[in-house]
This record gives sequence, C-alpha cells and structure tokens, in this order.
Amino acid sequence: MTRMKARRAVQCESAVAAVASLATGEEPSNRRQAQHVSECLRCQAAVARDRRLRRSLRQLRGAMIRPNPELLSELLLAISEAAADEASRSRSRTKRLVYMAAAGTAAGGAAAGGIAVAIAMHRHRSTFTAAAG
Repeated sequence: MTRMKARRAVQCESAVAAVASLATGEEPSNRRQAQHVSECLRCQAAVARDRRLRRSLRQLRGAMIRPNPELLSELLLAISEAAADEASRSRSRTKRLVYMAAAGTAAGGAAAGGIAVAIAMHRHRSTFTAAAG
C-alpha cells in the first residue's frame, strides 16, 4: 500500500465518529474529521449507506410482520428433536464414563492383586531359603 493510501485509510478510520454524526443528521464535533469526510468519496459513501440503513430501519419499526402459522409447530418440533438428540448423547457419554471407570477399577484391582501375589511369593521364597539354609 502506498504511503498516500495508508494515510487516507488512517484518516478514514479516525473519521468514523464524523460519518456516524453526519448519517444521523448531526454536525460532527471534530472539524478535521468533517473536512476529511467532505473530501473523501469512501467516507461519503459510508454516510450514504448509513443513512439508507437508518431509513430502512425506521420504515420497519412500524411494520407488522405476521409469522407463518406453521412456524410455531415447526420450531417446537425442531426444539424437541434437538432436546432428544442431546439427551441421547448425554446418556451415551454417561455410559461410556461408567464403563471407563469400571475398567479402570478392574485394572487397578488386577494390578493390586498382582502386586500382592508378587509380595507373597517373595516372602514365601525368602522363608523357604531361610529354612533351607
């Protein structure tokens, strides 16, 4: 980006408040920003776009929008299906956790049993060796 374009981009970014003020019909508080907007086509386009948007929103404010009569039943059906899916996933997760805990407990018990057997065998050997010697 050239230096001139970079400077203009910075000026455009700093003129956001002036664009908003002009779009609402107010006079910008910063003269430098107001001057930039008056000379910058990009900022002038932003003012025009904001004014159109505000005008459209004002027109919609008083409009009565009638929803499709089937919309409520479709929404309720979608919500109940989503809730059922989530409940099913939750049960699956719970079962998985229980199985993992059981497997971990069994593995821990087997390891403890193995250690107990190894200790017992070691004691038995040392007792047998002491009696023989």
